[in-house]
Amino acid sequence: MRITPILLIYLGSSILWAQCTETDSLLSARGSSHLEKGLVAYSEKSYKEAAQHMHVAAEQGNAMAMENLAVMYSMGLGVPQSEAEAGRWRNLASIASKQAASRRSAEEYKNGLDAEGLRDFTKAFACYFFAAQGGHPDAQFRVALMLHIGSGVPKNIQEAVRWYKRAADQGVVLAQVDLGTMYARGDDIPQDYKEAARWFGMAAAQGNADAQFGLAVAYRHGHGVPQNQAEATRLVGLAARQGHAKAQLILGAAYMDGLWGVVQNYVEAVRWLRLAADQGEQWAQFCLGKMYAAGAGVSQDFVQAHLWFNLAAAAGLEEARTEREAVARRMTAAQIAEAQRLARNWKPSKQPSKQ
Repeated sequence: MRITPILLIYLGSSILWAQCTETDSLLSARGSSHLEKGLVAYSEKSYKEAAQHMHVAAEQGNAMAMENLAVMYSMGLGVPQSEAEAGRWRNLASIASKQAASRRSAEEYKNGLDAEGLRDFTKAFACYFFAAQGGHPDAQFRVALMLHIGSGVPKNIQEAVRWYKRAADQGVVLAQVDLGTMYARGDDIPQDYKEAARWFGMAAAQGNADAQFGLAVAYRHGHGVPQNQAEATRLVGLAARQGHAKAQLILGAAYMDGLWGVVQNYVEAVRWLRLAADQGEQWAQFCLGKMYAAGAGVSQDFVQAHLWFNLAAAAGLEEARTEREAVARRMTAAQIAEAQRLARNWKPSKQPSKQ
């Protein structure tokens, strides 16, 4: 292996030269020794000898040798003339070329991951780009992401969207989610709710929680899809069950106040709010504090109420600060001290996804 410049990318007016691990494609190819001997013999018009070497190289999987054999059979050079045999070798060459390109793309994708792990983002982008050009879907996503944020390459939103779409069309769920998010928010591109819903729908069909939540919001407000409260609630439930904190918050708040088409149920509200609060969702912490303070769906507990109000206040929620002070006036000094101890020791937890 050697390191050599291989990539010249034109992005608007910018030019990037990058380096990536490259093998000598001809000399490292399967059957390269016999291919080389065959090419020499062919140049010397020793067609029979050339055909013999080409056959050996072709049997070893060398696509270039297969292509040469196709020509030699078509012209009857060193072998009996046969269009049928020429066609067979052309087909085999096409298959071998695609397989070789796939292997090379996979190798360069791995090289990109290694380079990114070493924080050599310029080299990582070069390797990802090489693999992406070969059709590697995950590499196409990495190229899009790096173009989007300007990592290892100048930021270029237009090119990022193009590569996101190529990856998304191959089923890369994170590319579909990123496109949905960009179109829904109008981030760096014109807002387009219909496109957002389309990409969220593809990712949601693959079970992605972020996409399920994004599509739920679309159905809730009729953004890009017909307004459908029942479908919005169903999708929020799917995302919540996978551990999506905001979906858990919405579902908990819905049960708390009887919104989103669900029947008011304080016990269910507490269950979902706690799951979101445990992940650090500040509004869930605030609502859970309210439930403990009121004894709704759970036994009244001022220590727990103070704990959750305190955590939400620490996250910057002014309403929680007011509620914390109000509940503190109903507590003993020992209870306040216990609540503060619990808050100091609290750590957010990440829930595993549940399909």
